[in-house]
Amino acid sequence: MSALPNEEIVTNEAVILECLNQITKNNTPLSLRLRESESNDVYQSRIQSLNIKKRQIVLKQILPSDWRGKITSVTKLEIKSTMNMGSIRFYGLLSPLDDSENNPYCKLTLPKKVFRMQLRDYYRVSLAKIRSSVTLKNSDNSVIQGSCRDISMSGAMITLPITTTEVEVGRTIDECKISIDDVLELEFRGKVRSLHKTDSDTLAGIQFVDLSPSQLKPISTALNKIERQNMKP
Repeated sequence: MSALPNEEIVTNEAVILECLNQITKNNTPLSLRLRESESNDVYQSRIQSLNIKKRQIVLKQILPSDWRGKITSVTKLEIKSTMNMGSIRFYGLLSPLDDSENNPYCKLTLPKKVFRMQLRDYYRVSLAKIRSSVTLKNSDNSVIQGSCRDISMSGAMITLPITTTEVEVGRTIDECKISIDDVLELEFRGKVRSLHKTDSDTLAGIQFVDLSPSQLKPISTALNKIERQNMKP
């Protein structure tokens, strides 16, 4: 189960549940497809509720109704849903909610991992005209200060002092903060994806890790505001 290009893998349970809760609240459709079948059949449903204790997603009626003849309790399914700012997909097993033949509800296993694709994921917006600051807090509580060069829905390019040695490619920093003028205040976990030394500073590409939907919305709003400001003469 590998991620597709432009997808991120989310394993943080709180973030996964927030995504599923948003889909439930908005009554967003789900599409269900058999993973290991040559059939192109796609089934549709919506989430009725989440049962966290039993680790179940309770689904409403699945259509078309011939799914019972093709899907068993061991059939591996790919489930997809489109959200406001992107889409998610995950894998699971489906079974009737109970033994009643007339009960239209079914249950899915709650995923431990989802694949998420953000709209405008790799569309970066320059911050050359806007004041910004970046704070990275190390595990020993030491702090690195810098600024933000550009930002997207998935990460940011930040500028750090040339003397910075604590940041390494592949390292995850649990406490990061980006402040962009009066446009955005974002606290997040970040993973260092790239490093480049110049004559005057260090450029670090930081990927946002396990952002929740409530964190993504302000980023999207900020990108729109920054774009408008950048267009001004």
